[in-house]
Amino acid sequence: MKKNKNKNLVLIPIIILILLILFLAIIFLLIQKLTNPPSNYFQSVSLNNQPFYLEVAKTTEEKSQGLMFRESLPKNHGMIFIYNEDKERSFWMKNTLIPLDLIFISSNNTIVEIKENIQPCEIENCPSYKSKPAKYVIEINAGLSEEIGLTEGNVVILD
Repeated sequence: MKKNKNKNLVLIPIIILILLILFLAIIFLLIQKLTNPPSNYFQSVSLNNQPFYLEVAKTTEEKSQGLMFRESLPKNHGMIFIYNEDKERSFWMKNTLIPLDLIFISSNNTIVEIKENIQPCEIENCPSYKSKPAKYVIEINAGLSEEIGLTEGNVVILD
């Protein structure tokens, strides 16, 4: 009986140590998740030397969904739409709840056009916003293009 009691006394610190390690591992993973953008983000997009985290829309479904139904967008976040070639693009803001700036970028990473302060649209016949030929389109919060001094001809650094 005494031997069993001593064995239990040895197990208690080991169990406490294991629980502490598990707790610290969970805390570490939570911190990683909160501080690192999800893997569907470009992490090194620079717009006029300003870093942005852009959610990537590659598939037809992701492009159709865009930023629909989002109630907010952090200041240095947005979405990038990636296409195979330079081509005129057409965007609309159906079911988009936040005003946006649209930045159209050619295959040589040069801004070819900026549509600023595009307002949300929750009606059936939303206006369409056409662009000059572009391979990439970036959506960011309305007013940020002007705030950071973006202009046509600026080069965008996509990592």
